[in-house]
Amino acid sequence: MMDEEGIIWVSPSGIDKGKLNREDIVKLLPDGSVEGIHKPTSEYGIHKRIYDVCPGMKAVLHAHSPALVSLSIAHQSPDTFLTLASLETCDNPGVAEYATPGTMDLAEEVGRVFEAGHEAVVLKNHAAFVGSRIDLFDGMKRLEQLEMTSRLQLCTGVVGRGKRLDRGAVHAYRESRKKPPEFEEAHIYSSREREKRRELATFAKRAYDKNLFTGKYGTLSVRVDSHTFLISPDDKDNAWMSESEFVSIHDKKAEMGKNPDKDWRLHEEIYRLHPEVQCIMMAAPAHITSYAVSGAVYPVEIAPESYGVLRKGYEFSFQEFIDVKPLAQTLSLSQPFALISNVGAIVVGPDMTLTFDKLEVAESSAWSLHMAAMGGMSIQPLTAGQLLLTDKN
Repeated sequence: MMDEEGIIWVSPSGIDKGKLNREDIVKLLPDGSVEGIHKPTSEYGIHKRIYDVCPGMKAVLHAHSPALVSLSIAHQSPDTFLTLASLETCDNPGVAEYATPGTMDLAEEVGRVFEAGHEAVVLKNHAAFVGSRIDLFDGMKRLEQLEMTSRLQLCTGVVGRGKRLDRGAVHAYRESRKKPPEFEEAHIYSSREREKRRELATFAKRAYDKNLFTGKYGTLSVRVDSHTFLISPDDKDNAWMSESEFVSIHDKKAEMGKNPDKDWRLHEEIYRLHPEVQCIMMAAPAHITSYAVSGAVYPVEIAPESYGVLRKGYEFSFQEFIDVKPLAQTLSLSQPFALISNVGAIVVGPDMTLTFDKLEVAESSAWSLHMAAMGGMSIQPLTAGQLLLTDKN
């Protein structure tokens, strides 16, 4: 990362990244001198080159995450037009030609791609560099989202062919979510609301740890009473969410000084139409979302667990997602799960634990389907008789 004095702080070379402390971080001064007890990362020349060609860049990350490496050896970049989350996070990753790691040739090549306007670069037969003009946390969220997009791209190839978003649809979505909420003048937390806030923070972190959420994408909400619900903030980081960051929506008015998730009106409409619904989760994990971007049928009837908690795999178009009402009218405790084209999955439930369970079952079942397909196996869903017995029990 670069601080206000133009000093670059980098991780050291040859040191266990899982055990770093403050003293291990190396300081690169503007005059080119180095301070620290270790050598800087062997790729520090690339980091410096990116800062040189991109004034205002605050952080740079380099990682060999598995799915991004898969794309790098295929000489491809993540297709960020597969999902709204990817497009909103980092819509223009570039590709850099191969050069030997640790050389100035590679630094020049990566710098060339960043200088052309890209803020994330896949290096052929290597890995990726991601920059941020905000801070290191934002850079991490961007890197995570690109890795999730790469996983999604690979998973989609197992079940079909991905359908990409067009900029017109994305513009229509942004316009539909543009109007900010009205704000309450004052809001006092009840003991019930405080309890729900603690629960939300726990489940946001749990969903992040389970790769259901990324830092940037994944939204939770919970009903507090007939007039109030809590929802994730728009500027979220699910890896570090605190209970105070969730936004209260009371009679269509948001908690003063906070911005709720862009899709808060969808959550509000579901709660209004279905008083029995107590919790809503939206996410775009790779396995389940591959069905949402390919249009392939997601067979929930593969096991009693998936059939029992998901019931049926409805899919809604991106336009229906923009309109809110078709989706809100369909989701209920008897139909708790749906896929949204180029968005991901949405689940509703009677409490937070059971709602999380539905999302986790949806993703793990999709993962099982992918592994069976990769193994060349033929899927054998439950028979009509077996489903009938499942319903009876």
